[in-house]
Amino acid sequence: MRQISDVECKGCGLRVGACLAGAISAGQFADKQILAEIEGLLADAKPPPLAV
Repeated sequence: MRQISDVECKGCGLRVGACLAGAISAGQFADKQILAEIEGLLADAKPPPLAV
């Protein structure tokens, strides 16, 4: 198992999402906050036009 040091961490959350075991957390954000942000972005998204 690898530990990510505070020096390596850029706070982007990339490794949090990639950890299938859920062993990593983003210290500055709660999971509920991140999910709410994603849901808000998806709610505003428009589907791509259909290719004909």
